[in-house]
Amino acid sequence: MLGEGAVRAHVTHLTPHTLRHTFGTRWLQAGGDIYKLSRILGHSSVAVTEVHYAHLLKDDLVAASQQVKIPVAPRPGVNVIPMPARRTEEAS
Repeated sequence: MLGEGAVRAHVTHLTPHTLRHTFGTRWLQAGGDIYKLSRILGHSSVAVTEVHYAHLLKDDLVAASQQVKIPVAPRPGVNVIPMPARRTEEAS
């Protein structure tokens, strides 16, 4: 039945595993929790889920880190602290 539908839809490769992986991908992209996904998919541990979806988690971490705004208290005077010059091997 799945194969017949794939042929009619002109999809070259469609398996139950493909649909399962697509579900997991969409779940995480929509902000779903990896711990819940692991239970839904019946994985033996979250580590198994992480192996298959680690690339998505990395992308999410990068995107989330770009959204974080850390307030910095204004300093009187110059807002940059000069760093001492580093010693090179020639100078030591």
